Amino acid sequence: MKIKQLFTLFILFAMVSIPLGAYKGSKIESIQHLMQEFLPKLYNYNDWTSIEQAKYYVADDSTLKNEKITNVQSLWEYIDGAAEIYNQYGFEMMQIKRYNHKTVKNAEITLEIYRMKDPINAFGIYSYERSGIKEFLDIRQEGYYVKDALTFWRGNYYVKLTQFGFDDPNGDLLKKMAMEISELIADATPPPAAINMFPDRKNTKPTAVYIAGNLLGLEMLGDGFQADYQMEGKSYKLFLKLIKDEDTAEALFEKLNEFLGKRGQIIEAPDEWDSDIIMAYDNTMLGNVVIFLKGNTIAGVSELETAKDGFKAAEELYKSIK
Repeated sequence: MKIKQLFTLFILFAMVSIPLGAYKGSKIESIQHLMQEFLPKLYNYNDWTSIEQAKYYVADDSTLKNEKITNVQSLWEYIDGAAEIYNQYGFEMMQIKRYNHKTVKNAEITLEIYRMKDPINAFGIYSYERSGIKEFLDIRQEGYYVKDALTFWRGNYYVKLTQFGFDDPNGDLLKKMAMEISELIADATPPPAAINMFPDRKNTKPTAVYIAGNLLGLEMLGDGFQADYQMEGKSYKLFLKLIKDEDTAEALFEKLNEFLGKRGQIIEAPDEWDSDIIMAYDNTMLGNVVIFLKGNTIAGVSELETAKDGFKAAEELYKSIK
């Protein structure tokens, strides 16, 4: 590879790694320029063109509104109430670009690229919006296609492609564009390790969701992961939170135990469990919940009807956490 090409790649990598909050004034324009590098190259799509410039949206932040950049608006202007969810996942900037077919009237493709503050939050908003999806595409890191729409995440970016006005039932054009965009983003950050801690179901991992705050609806728990399961026809949720070290995890577990113990009946753990690391609560503000501490991980089960079922599901999760 030529020295000039290596230098260009180094600059792009460095810009990707700098959070938006570090930019002031014309630096916002720099990040716009970076995101423009992720737009598909139209010479790869002979039948398509674009007659408008890309538009940009940022979090509803007064410091950004005061910047003298005319083509930046608040995300609330684009998706209104849904912007709050994006902001919870550390949204920084969105680039939108529309493409038109040269001969097919009203045929259009819309590309939205959302920059989040870090890869785990990009995965988070992606996981939040993929509810019900069972089949996935091999687009780094992960994506899926439903009728006329394709979505994926990679690195700090969450990408949406939608089409209408032309016939492409398998989404081949969107898949081609998505692969190109993913290669241009070129971030090797893997999916969160926590999603591999959930038990397998029929040789597949469940579609775990990253909750950006208030796991189980509790502010003290903060962020964590959650996945839907079924057992003997009963639906329930498994959850887990990875903590930086075992001492911090133990302190939080004790605080959680004290909080829940005041709001429901504590159920004695089965003999095969270590009673120092697992507690079950009946009729708390969360309903029935089994929660345990393993190393630096707090995890458990919620929304099962009985403690017996809860312990059975919790034991499976306990064994799955390495």
